Amino acid sequence: MKFFKTKIFLVLISGLTFLGLTEAFFRAENYRNRNIETRACRRKNPRFHHELVQNSTCRSKYQEWDVEFKVNSLGFRDDEMTVKKPPDVYRILLLGDSFIEGESVAAEKTAASLVEKEITLETGRKVEVVNMGVMSYAPAVYYRVIKDKGLPLNPDLVIVNVDMSDFQNDYAYAKDMDEDGNFRNILFQQQMGQPHVVLPGVDSKIKFLLRSNSVLYGEVADRIKQLVRKIKKLPEPTVFLVNDLNSDPHFITRSEENALNPEVWKEISANLIRIRDLLNQKRISLVVITYPYGHQVAEDEWNQGRVKNGFETGKIYPATAADLLVEFGNKNGIKVVNFLPDFRAAAQQELDFLYYPHDGHFTEKGHRVMADKLKEVIDDYLTHDR
Repeated sequence: MKFFKTKIFLVLISGLTFLGLTEAFFRAENYRNRNIETRACRRKNPRFHHELVQNSTCRSKYQEWDVEFKVNSLGFRDDEMTVKKPPDVYRILLLGDSFIEGESVAAEKTAASLVEKEITLETGRKVEVVNMGVMSYAPAVYYRVIKDKGLPLNPDLVIVNVDMSDFQNDYAYAKDMDEDGNFRNILFQQQMGQPHVVLPGVDSKIKFLLRSNSVLYGEVADRIKQLVRKIKKLPEPTVFLVNDLNSDPHFITRSEENALNPEVWKEISANLIRIRDLLNQKRISLVVITYPYGHQVAEDEWNQGRVKNGFETGKIYPATAADLLVEFGNKNGIKVVNFLPDFRAAAQQELDFLYYPHDGHFTEKGHRVMADKLKEVIDDYLTHDR
């Protein structure tokens, strides 16, 4: 009996030691491969919903990149500049969301930085391109940014970059404003329920405790879920409701029907007209650029991340909204340039991806394509002194 108890004790000790060592291994791997976010460089703002923190420096580290993220004294991811425009400088404001902000590449590799350096060198004229891109911004916020932060910079040209998430973002932002026009910062993206869970008979609080304190449990649970999804042919879980205008940032890219939905256009069209009117009053030129997402460019672009966002692999999705935006511009006196054909052509020629396979933002090649097309647009204005 004593021998039996000793054997059980040794088995328990061995099991606990094995679990402890395995937990230590996964914790070390998790630390080594952990994501490092730029939260310290961002903050909420009732006027702009959120903004970059002036004079802050962060590190952005994810599976596909590891770069320094530095914000200047004016609150932009750009080099230092003076509010007063220097003599003989042609100043351009480049507004956009995370694609223009360029967190996924080094600052000198962003489209804004490439355009500024190259167009100055090629034309012999001093051109300053102010990178005013901020993650999740959209025309509702662009208007306020231009009015409050852009006009004091005395720009000669304003370029507003509209991407495919801006339509849903503006729809959501309108619902997020209080009676005074301030953002309440309500999170519109809804966490989907998990129809296939590990340890279904265990209380969710216990599972939350395990996941919060054990990397090993999280790894095992996630791999079991992946296996169950494959066996049952279940879709990848998303952090939003697919085809739900309230929460799906890709709503407008899923089908032509979605792109034609009048509710999608109500807010964004009104905000673009407000921007047009504001700049017309100040006699400042405006160009609106629209560019596609990876799943609209090529079958193999954004080939891994698209699945987790509810898209099929090996398929090119429609870009109806881009064509409609050009039509909208023609009807309302706004110059809109569609970069979709250029990105599709580049994807056919480039050996490297234009969009990160997992994350979906521009790679350095993607920023290169964006910069080349922006240079063409800006050259036209410089040549004709518009």
